[in-house]
Amino acid sequence: KNVSLLGALPKKEMIKKKDSNEVYHSHDSISASVLKTIYKKSVFHYLNKEQFVSTPTMNFGSAVHSVLLEPEKKEILTLPKNLNLRTKKDREYKRQLTEDNKDKIIVSAEEKESLDQIIQNTMNNKLANKLLFTLDEIEYSYYGTYEDVPVRIRPDGIKKRRYIIDIKTCQDASPRAFRSSIYNYAYHLQACFYSEMLGFDFFAFRLIVIENKY
Repeated sequence: KNVSLLGALPKKEMIKKKDSNEVYHSHDSISASVLKTIYKKSVFHYLNKEQFVSTPTMNFGSAVHSVLLEPEKKEILTLPKNLNLRTKKDREYKRQLTEDNKDKIIVSAEEKESLDQIIQNTMNNKLANKLLFTLDEIEYSYYGTYEDVPVRIRPDGIKKRRYIIDIKTCQDASPRAFRSSIYNYAYHLQACFYSEMLGFDFFAFRLIVIENKY
């Protein structure tokens, strides 16, 4: 059936800011991540959550986002290829490098090779290119309230009056496998939340799904 992409929902009053991921995640409000925790577990789990710790998979996903959406920021820092983290010397080297470059995304030499090939594969995809390179906004944070509850969202990109995009890295991007990932990670909840807060039709939400093994 035909679906209008021109914003069928009433837009909430949201304040747009160009801030960092760190500032966004430290804001005291309800985000899609919070809603996912409540949806998949419980309110108790959200209220008693442990301090956030980034995993290697999440770090690599951040690297993909950075290179695709904001390459001009040059956030990627690559470790030497011969680095041996079994040695105290090299572990200390990595620790100091991380401490001195908190604004960078640090990846191994092997991850950098994979990242370069993944980006090239994405650039060769005509539909992904069309979605990525016609965006009006990239990585803006929005803050507001919903029924008097403070909320925040940070879409990867927006094409005004058309669609919201979100980039996801995964192990298997086939329709059958990624359908399971959508429910396992509550991506459908995120899509609905973002769409409602910004007044977009839910069917205008676009996912660019990229396998993390090129």
